Amino acid sequence: MPFPVFIRLNGKRVLIVGAGKVAQRRVCALLPFGVHITVVAPEVSEILQRYEKEGKIEIKRKRFTEQELGEQPFAVLAATDEKELNRNIALLCRKRGIFVNNASDASMCDFYFPALAKGEGIVAGVCGDGNDHRKVAQTAEKIRRCLEREDESNVFKTQRF
Repeated sequence: MPFPVFIRLNGKRVLIVGAGKVAQRRVCALLPFGVHITVVAPEVSEILQRYEKEGKIEIKRKRFTEQELGEQPFAVLAATDEKELNRNIALLCRKRGIFVNNASDASMCDFYFPALAKGEGIVAGVCGDGNDHRKVAQTAEKIRRCLEREDESNVFKTQRF
């Protein structure tokens, strides 16, 4: 089981290789934390194109090459639909000391993406052992509801005074 660590990502560069559903979810998860995101993929979704037009991410419409690591990103997410490419990206990152997440092989991940629960001034992350994603999602949802009740309670207390 991984050790939970929270990292300030504001201003850090993250490279995401691939532009499918997993990559898109990762972009959406990272954007609120001030990350400079570059997506490398031959084709991208409309949502990612919109983020690019809004200046939220950079997109390089091409296949991944080792040169993409030359700018030494803080972390790389290998999220293509090609397991061997993801594996090769992970190996290249490990050689360079770059944190990597291989979406197709948890054993080649230096970090995992937790299910997030955010409240006013609070961020909680829930991560499991990789065997029961539904349980992780349900637990995160319970925490979200708890945080929402806490936020509502604080608003009520503030309005009373």
